Amino acid sequence: MKNLILFVFIAALTSVLSIWIYDSYLAAPQPVFIHQPAPNASVRSVNYNRSFKRSEMEMNFIHSAETALPTVVAIAAANSRPVSGEQSHESSMYGGGSIGSGVIIDKDGWIVTNYHVIADSKNIVVTTFDGQEYLATESDVRIDEQTDLALIKIDATNLPTIKYGSAENTNVGEWVLAIGNPYNLTSTVTAGIVSAKARDISVFESGPTGKSYIQTDAVINKGNSGGALINTQGQLIGINTFVIVAVEASSSTGYGFAIPVDIVEKVVKDLKVHKRVQWAVIGADVTDLTPELSRQYGLGKNAKGVLVEKVELGGAADKAGVVVGDVISELNGVLIVSTNEFEHLLSSFNPGDVVGLTFYHKNKKAFSHTMLTNIDQTIDVQEPQPDLIEYLGAGFEEIDPKQLERMGLLYGIEIVKITKGALRDNTAVRPGFIIIKVNKRPMRTLEEFYEYLGKLGTGDEILLEGIYLGDKHKTIYPLTLR
Repeated sequence: MKNLILFVFIAALTSVLSIWIYDSYLAAPQPVFIHQPAPNASVRSVNYNRSFKRSEMEMNFIHSAETALPTVVAIAAANSRPVSGEQSHESSMYGGGSIGSGVIIDKDGWIVTNYHVIADSKNIVVTTFDGQEYLATESDVRIDEQTDLALIKIDATNLPTIKYGSAENTNVGEWVLAIGNPYNLTSTVTAGIVSAKARDISVFESGPTGKSYIQTDAVINKGNSGGALINTQGQLIGINTFVIVAVEASSSTGYGFAIPVDIVEKVVKDLKVHKRVQWAVIGADVTDLTPELSRQYGLGKNAKGVLVEKVELGGAADKAGVVVGDVISELNGVLIVSTNEFEHLLSSFNPGDVVGLTFYHKNKKAFSHTMLTNIDQTIDVQEPQPDLIEYLGAGFEEIDPKQLERMGLLYGIEIVKITKGALRDNTAVRPGFIIIKVNKRPMRTLEEFYEYLGKLGTGDEILLEGIYLGDKHKTIYPLTLR
């Protein structure tokens, strides 16, 4: 009996202890609702929107975006024709025109954008970050097709301007932001890194040509052309120009390409002052130095630089003592490892600038100062010329090699149409005329023909020498440019 009583007592005690332990330690605490605070009680408010410390990278992005956003504008161009570049991606939302972006580089209304955004536009509407609209016309635009850049002047003052950074000091892997107006969504910011520098995209069958683009994976879409590529200090390092995507990919999964700010700054300055870019040349053709070329020219295995393939008599390279087969390793103290980098660096100079040239002649290091010139081997400012092809009023085409062979010709450029212009007004030339020589210079390709015409100006005389189909007699048409 005593054992039974002891067993019941132990069981009851165990149950009480279990309940006490559960209530004290294991059961979830229950909320206490207090409708009013007790008198003199201290009340601590709880902020559910708790602040947190942002990372340094976030702060950099926020600062750079806030700095640059007011300097990026939206551009709507009417009556523009399709040209190479991102225009194939642009929307036709403005009466058959295109949309794009631009960057304010001067407080008095100078804006840089891509040429293909405003090409042949009669009217251009610029919308600033604060929603103000300005109208620009053809007379307010200055262009450089070679770099696909254009300068627009609007009637405004005290505008926010972007600060120039340096493409040369920008590193692969560095964070960058792209700002523009994709799909007509104004003031859009995307982030990415610099994927490559001095990128040559002329290897692609379509799109612009160029050998010195900044490549980035920051998302760039339709309407971003002409917008800003900036670093984390909010400085401009490039003008977004072109997007390359796989056919099966969406438009935001490819790579974007931007014109480096070093080139942008020079083009903008020249267009403002001279209305035409003053390009400096060194008077030499160079190519990348491959192991095969190194063996061919008897160069050492460790030779670095670009190989000189051609030297123009009387040019800057010739005056520096450079000859075919030499290797240019430095320009103004900057190491050269590819033709892309060499051409990019050269493009930042002006005719008349004196540069230091380091090169290897027969494997011996040499150094010389030389003065860069323009393509005419002078340092004179080259004035802008009217579009000579439009002035002549004609359409030109190269002749198929098989047709040339049947005609007994080695080369020739055919005039396929005559429109309103100097040829119709001042000569008796007809469509079907095959130009063999201009001013006694053989015209072997259309590119050579255009290049030569581009060197001519007001007052120059043109002698077109050639034949008509089925006629063996040569005809010469003289024309003086006015």
